[in-house]
Amino acid sequence: MTSDYLPELFEVSYKHEFNGTKSIKLINNILMVNDPNPEMIDIKRIDKEKWIEFWENIERIGLWDLE
Repeated sequence: MTSDYLPELFEVSYKHEFNGTKSIKLINNILMVNDPNPEMIDIKRIDKEKWIEFWENIERIGLWDLE
């Protein structure tokens, strides 16, 4: 099984005027999700199909085209 779909680096953070700051950061194969309470998720426990769907959605919304 290939793990090309697993991220090596990942960090997203955004601030909303009413909902506060939310973030997701990859640390040692663990996603630290603050939404707003911290939660830790082992990326290898997320189904391969979910990761593939995630990357397809990233492509679909054109995230890589943002500057």
